[in-house]
Amino acid sequence: MKRLLVLLFVLLFSVNSFAKVRIFIIQSYSKNDLCGVPQLKGFLNEMRYYGYNDNNTLYKIVFLKTKTVNITKKQQRAIADKVYKEILNFKPNIVVLFDDPAFRLFARRLLGKPFYVVFSGINVLPSVYNKKLHFMKNRIPTANIVGVYEKLHIAESVEFMQKILGNGKIAVVSSKDLIGRIVKNQIIYELKQAHLSNLFVFFDVDSVNELKRALERINKDKSIVAYILNTHSLSFNGKRIDIFHIIPIAIKIARKPDIAINTTFAKAGLFGGVAIDFKAMGRQAADMAVKLLNETDINKLKIENAQKALLVINLKRAKQLNIKLPISVLNALDEAY
Repeated sequence: MKRLLVLLFVLLFSVNSFAKVRIFIIQSYSKNDLCGVPQLKGFLNEMRYYGYNDNNTLYKIVFLKTKTVNITKKQQRAIADKVYKEILNFKPNIVVLFDDPAFRLFARRLLGKPFYVVFSGINVLPSVYNKKLHFMKNRIPTANIVGVYEKLHIAESVEFMQKILGNGKIAVVSSKDLIGRIVKNQIIYELKQAHLSNLFVFFDVDSVNELKRALERINKDKSIVAYILNTHSLSFNGKRIDIFHIIPIAIKIARKPDIAINTTFAKAGLFGGVAIDFKAMGRQAADMAVKLLNETDINKLKIENAQKALLVINLKRAKQLNIKLPISVLNALDEAY
């Protein structure tokens, strides 16, 4: 009902503004990335649901490819300089920033500009960014920036795994790249908040060979019952590969359940857990954009946590691991793949 009322408001009062709407979208990664693309699809689908379609809205989408191509700080600064000029020439109503690399490269440059900035999927706490940018107070925007923080649900996943596997330690295998470090810090933060730090052990890797060795150690360690795959890019045969290509390698080696921190990773082959829904997070950011386009004061909005997390399991992976799921667990699932 709430979405229907907003849609009617858009259709009745804002039709004349549609032709003028220009939205510049900056996606941190590549066109097939498992983190960025579902958010992008969710955002565009929601915008079109509210009437901002290709006939009346001009969308420009840029992929920064910070995991596999523009890896170094020098490369990222160069692509950011180029894209920043494109933004100014485009004269947007809204700039959308997906994930931390885009936010880190553009939030300061766009702060105070005569258009809105909506972010989605950042893993660094907004309060940490705010120490330098000063764009909010108590999560209420004080400048032109608002968006969605990607809160993980590590404690809930631990509880779920313990119901299936019993008590034991959980390993976290993190890549040494920027996103791997950011998400590792976020996991540590959430564990401290839930008083679960003593249950976790950490492995840092930078190549596929190092990943294989870490997973073999996890396989042999009887105290470890599951692991989190937090490897966003790794070196392999002289190039960097992303999580889309890493997951098939990992599940061939790992003989313990893989906790998926988002639904996309579970769909791609990881075992599951309590996972963020990336498409829903993109829709949540779009809802903010629609409100701003319809002249809601930005200080009436709030920097939000991602609202939708699902209990999911990849049944094929469960079968590979020879895990028999109780009926009570199957009945509790939001989605099964």
